[in-house]
Amino acid sequence: MPPLPKFAWTQAPEANRHVTKVIQECNWLQGLEGGIDTSHAPIMHRLLSETSKRGGFKPSNPFVRGKAPNLVVDITDYGYQYAGIRSLDGSENVHIRTYQFIMPFHQIRPSKSESGLDLDAGHIWVPIDDYNCMVYNWTYTFADQPLSEADSEQLGRHIGSAPEELTADFRKVRNKDNDWLIDRQVQKTETYTGIEG
Repeated sequence: MPPLPKFAWTQAPEANRHVTKVIQECNWLQGLEGGIDTSHAPIMHRLLSETSKRGGFKPSNPFVRGKAPNLVVDITDYGYQYAGIRSLDGSENVHIRTYQFIMPFHQIRPSKSESGLDLDAGHIWVPIDDYNCMVYNWTYTFADQPLSEADSEQLGRHIGSAPEELTADFRKVRNKDNDWLIDRQVQKTETYTGIEG
């Protein structure tokens, strides 16, 4: 058996990383596709108002302001890396977001904490059956200082405004059986989906 891969996040001090896991109610390929699609986040995690206190991307965020991305893909011996390049506001300015895909199920992307720490983040989708997968979500900082308590709390929320609520077996409390507790008023006025988290 080959040794386990030495991803940088697995080598970072424990105080510099945050790891969670959750069941995603789709097969691993559907989860992976959503996670490596650079158009997913600025649409599905979009806020409708600058004044919203919910988690997500505000309309002024370059990730949201940009048009549909042009993709530049570099095939590698481990999978591929790609950049989504979006022009901003009809100007010469662009927003570039990069991703790494490490076969068969690992995504890496840049991130930033609310306190301004530069982070690397990613997901690992592990099949459970034809309809579910376990997603391991990880983030680490390569800065000298560790993650603060506020950073860890933010990372535990993923994109929502409250920590993700999970059952004892790592299933989301908001799930397909209860229509993800969608709030149609929130969907009309605050977020694209009306779903928390």
